[in-house]
Amino acid sequence: MKRAQSKSQGFTQWKRRDSSTGYEYWCFASIRARRIWNYLLNTGETTWRRGGRHSHPRPDSHAFEDEGFILHFVIEGELQHRVRGRTFIARRNDAVFMRAADGVEYGNVSPKPVRFYWFNCNGKQIPAVFADLNAESQPLFSSVDRTQMMGVFRELFRVITREPRGYEAEISALLGSALAKLYAVRGPEFPLPETRIDLAKTSEPVRHAIRSLTHFYTLPIPMKGLADDLGLSAPYFQRLFRRETGYTPLQYLNQYRMEQAKMLLAETKDSVETIARAVGIPNGKYFARLFRQINGLGPRAYRAKAERAQK
Repeated sequence: MKRAQSKSQGFTQWKRRDSSTGYEYWCFASIRARRIWNYLLNTGETTWRRGGRHSHPRPDSHAFEDEGFILHFVIEGELQHRVRGRTFIARRNDAVFMRAADGVEYGNVSPKPVRFYWFNCNGKQIPAVFADLNAESQPLFSSVDRTQMMGVFRELFRVITREPRGYEAEISALLGSALAKLYAVRGPEFPLPETRIDLAKTSEPVRHAIRSLTHFYTLPIPMKGLADDLGLSAPYFQRLFRRETGYTPLQYLNQYRMEQAKMLLAETKDSVETIARAVGIPNGKYFARLFRQINGLGPRAYRAKAERAQK
């Protein structure tokens, strides 16, 4: 096993550990990086034959290794994960995004070797991204873009070893780029869990309409104009959307707006009127009536309930 250590710019210290199973970079983020950026704890490439395994947390780990969030990207083979009592199999081009503190185990239980890139990261944005991706209940992301994800990791290794000026900011950007590949597989433009809509089973006009409704929900969206953009008559568009989703386009838009409003009510101190405008409904009274109709209680009551749950 080889060990190398480097200091530069007074920001960080890294080590590279080579072994028969791959290589690892340990990164000790500066106070600046921990305060304002997403930062890297360690990263590397691993190849395991059958029986290779690891877990978090573990008593013989360095403390920093059990912090933060772990991302695996499988290059070849199969990597079994056990996260919060559930088992997932990640195959070629799959990624797994996990929180180390949840108690995770992973290893190769197949006859063929498994090769994977990985990193352990943390930062102010990472927990929010983890929650936004619903990775706690669905840590497996299938069929991630191989070329792009491998490119991110290779650039990450390059930046760590060369430490160019401002490299901690560059590392933060690369971590964001890696997580963006997960959004490309399963991100917020996909339908809300409450709607139970599988985009893969909808037609292209309906998928296009859902993307438009979720991207531009803060703006007035005339349904006839949306139908015109799709080259469909308004009545046919309404029937098609409802047949495939169970909602009219306006009902879906209002559902999405209320989900955004719930998040703002729970996470900000903005007034109900400000939140109403933020989700595309300038009339505060109409917003409150619609919110109560969809959620079963008014916006102020929902905020009070959310505050009690957080205590």
